Amino acid sequence: MREEKSKLADSSLLASLEPGELKRIPITSIIRDEDNPGWNKGMSVRRETQKERISEATEMLNDVIVVPIVVCKHPTKKGSYYLEDGHGRVDHAERNGHTHIDARVLQPLDSVQRIVLREILNNSHTAFDPTVQLADVILAAKKQKLDVRDVEDAAEVLEAFPPSMAESVNKKLKVLRAWPAKIVHRVTADAVKVGGGTIAYNKLEELTPLAKILQKRHGLGDEVFDNLLSLLKGGSAFSGGRAQETIREARKIFSKLPPRNQLVAQFLEGDIDLITLEQKSRPVIAHEKHRQDKEEEQNTNKIAYRSILDSLDGLDFDALSPTEQKVLLRRLTEKRRLWSAPRVGDEEISVA
Repeated sequence: MREEKSKLADSSLLASLEPGELKRIPITSIIRDEDNPGWNKGMSVRRETQKERISEATEMLNDVIVVPIVVCKHPTKKGSYYLEDGHGRVDHAERNGHTHIDARVLQPLDSVQRIVLREILNNSHTAFDPTVQLADVILAAKKQKLDVRDVEDAAEVLEAFPPSMAESVNKKLKVLRAWPAKIVHRVTADAVKVGGGTIAYNKLEELTPLAKILQKRHGLGDEVFDNLLSLLKGGSAFSGGRAQETIREARKIFSKLPPRNQLVAQFLEGDIDLITLEQKSRPVIAHEKHRQDKEEEQNTNKIAYRSILDSLDGLDFDALSPTEQKVLLRRLTEKRRLWSAPRVGDEEISVA
């Protein structure tokens, strides 16, 4: 275990981190990172929830903030500090008229180190929003000009974060690899920005297999991702139930429709909703199934035909016993009589 901890420490971007000092600092000297997805207004619904919880906890402690916040010194502005941990405590102290707050003051850190530090601190909390972690990994990649959709770039970014967190985030990154960069870059703490609103990350997980079907089976390009997000957010295409269920129902229908069927375009253009799609697709899917069954039957017959011919070509009739020869000839005669018999609606087949 000690050896493992040593390896983690040696590979960390914060390997040279010192304990810093505990001191009381002016709240006005604190700088909040504008791109922190876990706290900034408009980027996380978690912010309002945490404010209420922290207020309740502090009130129960007689308005005493027991745990110091964590800050790091500004590299050039003396007496200014970047806030790393304790946004809710600072917010509560400000609202209650406090001018100073206890803090652990660390040495100056660059922007990526600050992202990694706050996620290491967050990762030690048992209840923390994993989508905040995802947003911070994406942010760290942007700072380093790396693309989280690229396997090697993602691995390089994730090396800086705690292994347990990296493993969890990597699963989400595998989903995002299917999505265009312009959409991935819009991922915030709780959702993806779409127009004037957002769509929760878990909807991306549901939309991904649907988008892949539309691409592979129906020949659509990357535009399908933006199209699906717009339909889910602003249209009525997915109405008729919970989004998760309607997305899965649409996926089921599109996987059965014939390739490039006109119903696909009608749905994606918003001309028909899911209910209408389901109704109109029934006869189309039934016809497609009949066609596939017939095609499968024909293929099976062709395989049997070739197999029989190959078997006959390789058969040494004289090597068979008299009984085997009689059985074979009788079976061939029966099949010849059956296959050459007239059928209703067919012309009689002439067999020489």
